[in-house]
Formats: sequence, C-alpha cells, structure tokens
Amino acid sequence: MAGRFAVCSRCKARVSGASMADGSVRAPRGWKRDQSDALVCAKCWRTAFVLRAVTIPVSGPIPEASRAEEIGGHAAIEESWRALRAALRSGWGACTRVANWAVRELAKSEPPRTGDRLGPRPHAYLYPGARSLAPELGTASVVALLHAVEGKYGKERFDAIWLCARSLPSYRYPTPLPIGGRNVTVAENAGVFSIAVPFGADDSLQRFALRLRGGHNYARALAALRHVVSGAGKIAEVVFLEQDAQASDHRAGAERRDPGGAPRRATRIMAKIVLWLPVQTRDRSGVLYVRTAKDALLTWCSVADTKGAELGDEAATVYPYNADHVRRWVAEHRSRLQRASDDLKREKRWPKAVREAQVAAREPWVEKFHRRMDSLTHEASAMIARIADGRKVATVIYDDSERRYVDSFPWHALKTKMQYKLEGLGIEFRESTTCPTDVAGATPAEPSTSGGPRLERSGSARRSRGASGSAKATRTRS
Repeated sequence: MAGRFAVCSRCKARVSGASMADGSVRAPRGWKRDQSDALVCAKCWRTAFVLRAVTIPVSGPIPEASRAEEIGGHAAIEESWRALRAALRSGWGACTRVANWAVRELAKSEPPRTGDRLGPRPHAYLYPGARSLAPELGTASVVALLHAVEGKYGKERFDAIWLCARSLPSYRYPTPLPIGGRNVTVAENAGVFSIAVPFGADDSLQRFALRLRGGHNYARALAALRHVVSGAGKIAEVVFLEQDAQASDHRAGAERRDPGGAPRRATRIMAKIVLWLPVQTRDRSGVLYVRTAKDALLTWCSVADTKGAELGDEAATVYPYNADHVRRWVAEHRSRLQRASDDLKREKRWPKAVREAQVAAREPWVEKFHRRMDSLTHEASAMIARIADGRKVATVIYDDSERRYVDSFPWHALKTKMQYKLEGLGIEFRESTTCPTDVAGATPAEPSTSGGPRLERSGSARRSRGASGSAKATRTRS
C-alpha cells in the first residue's frame, strides 16, 4: 500500500482511505483483512469466504504448567475455574448493564412524534459512555455489544416508538459476552481443541486457555475449527454464553441462583465461535427441488442436468423426510404448558411463592423445546445440503408454502440455515412458490410453464393408485 490508497490484494482495486497511527491505511467500509493481514475488498471477500458460527461447550480452563507444578495439578485446575467464573460473571454483568443503558440512551435520543411517518433514527455516539460505565470490558467487546444492541433496537423501533405496541428491548443477566477474534488463537493437540481468549480491558487483562468439548456430536464444529488451525479460515468473534444444565452433567462448569431466594441451578459455559470459512468450489449442474408437504416435513427431487433438457418431459422420484417425532414434540410441549397454565388459574388461589416456583419450573421446559427445534432445523438443513452436494447440483429451489404438517414450527429458521449451508458449498439457493415436487403417494403436480419435472411414484404408490382406480370403476359400473 502506498500513499492514502487501500489496495485489494486479490483484484488490485484501489480505494482512498485514512492513514492510521502506524502509517498503514485503514480498511475501507466492507473490506476485510485475511489471515496474512492483507486487505481484501468486499466483492472478493464475498466470493471467497462465508460467515459461520459454531457453539461448543467449554470443558474447562487449562492451568499454566508452572502453576500446576507449584501447587499441584488438581489445585491448579480448581484455581483456574474460580478465576474463569469470576471473569465471566464480571463480563456478563457488565454486558447486561451496558446493553440496558444503551437502549435507554437510544430511546432518549428519539425526537417527539410528529407527522404521519417515522423518521430515520437519530445518530447516538454511545462508545464513550459505555466505556465509562463498564471499564472492565475491552474495546472490541464494547463495540460488538453496542452494534448488537443498536441492531435489535432498530428492528423493534417502529413497534416500540411509533406504534407503542411493545416495550423497549430489555436484557437480562447473563447477557452474552463478545470477545474480538483478533486476539483469539485456536490450537489442536491430539484431536483436542483449545482456544486462548483475553478477558477484561488493558489494565485488568486476563488470558485463559480453554479446552473445548470433542466427540462425534461436535464433528461439524471441529471441522470448522480445523480450517482456522490450517490457516484457511479466520475467527471473527467469540461469544461466551451460559446454558442451563443438569447437576449430574459432565463438567457443568458453574451454578447460578436467580433473585428472590430461588434454588441454585447448574449451568454450562458455551463458546459461540463466529468464523470466516473458505467457500468450496466444485463443478456442478442440475437442480434439487425441496418443498414442505401436508404429510411430511420435507420432500425433495432432483433433475440431474438441466442444460438443454425439457423438464416437463423428464421424470423425477420424490423422497420424503417425515420427521414424525417433531409433531410429537410440539404436541407434548403444548399439552404440558397448557396443563401448567390450568394449574395457575386465579381461582386456585396459590400463594405467591408457589406461583413463582411453578412459573420458574416451566422455563427449563421451554428452553429444552427451543434447543430441540434449533437442533432439528440444523439437522434437516444439513441433510439437504449433503444431498445437494452429493448429487453435485448447482441450484436448490425451495418452497415452504405448505405448513399444515406441524404447527408452531420455526420455518424461517429452517430456510435461513438451509440457505447459508448451501452457500458455503457454493450452491445457489432460490425461493419459489411453484416448486413442482409433491409428497410420495399424493397426486403428482402438473408440469408448470416455468419448467418442472414430472413426478414418478414408487411401485407401491402406483399399485395402490391403480387398485383404488379399479374399485372406483367397479362402483361406477354397478
């Protein structure tokens, strides 16, 4: 880089930029720095990398070797755990305090309601106030937290400020603690992954080496971390969360008690690692049609090669993913919540302490159900991505207009996860309401004018249709 111009290391594009204190040029808006700290323009970055996030439990801190020799290995581990818990409690409390303060400051900056439409959000520079409110947070943590709070406030601003239909966003302890990825390192030793993370600001900086969980349950997350270890990927951010756990779980990690004399409950420390991964390149052709159905969660069919082919004259076999257990989960969750609500009706006249205990008992049910739905949407979207990748298709056309199979299902989350998993494989994702697939055994869709494959049933489905047709003809003749 020369002068006051930022030069892309890949396409050699030049953009004017401001100089930094060390003489280098500040990265322009949308530009990134790769693993070698070279500037990459926004266009080249989008074609080369995709943003992904993996969440892994923290098995525990790794004590320093000198400290372990001095006081013993077990005592050093216990000491490291106490220091880690104290650092996390301080960070979570500071994030909660700053997030609620930022929401109030954003609301106070709003002008009085005048006219017939909501104007643009006033600019509020919150960084100095946030640093003075929580000096124990690092610069990158404060910037990431304010960015998240302003994004959530902007989404709910119309309903909260203009319509007055909802209250302002509120953050409860423990608000996740973000750590900038620039100072985070990942290491692998005999298949065990660990991360070195700094906590606190410059004056009270602490650095912990944390061992991450392994095993086949986290194969996807560990594969993503291997890209970082090999130098092909780059960590953008690490966010520390607290998740409820059972007291008998292996390495629960911490415990927490809610205000009001609530009982202690075990929690697990989770690390959400946001990273940039390289886009996979592969020769692809063809289309995979995926859609929801009335008697299956998902169905799919593919056309091997669409180049020069008339899709209306080409047959395709429909494969269903029934996922009957999802309907059972939803029905059980609804029934359990309804029965608990019936026991809380006003005519029962429960004492306040009993009511609060019953309400608190429902929270683990709801959290478990949400984790189940999150896991299932990840599994279903990953299954479609593997199928599309295995068949080397270039495009996936998705249609979720049929939503009668299961109620209260996160359809948008399923679509979003499917889209970003496919984009990471270099497969185009398109949303359509005329996707031609149908559930196996149902009436086949007629070929559309936009070009869709004629569906072919399995042999049992064709035989059952033929038998029903013969019976209908017999009744007609009689």
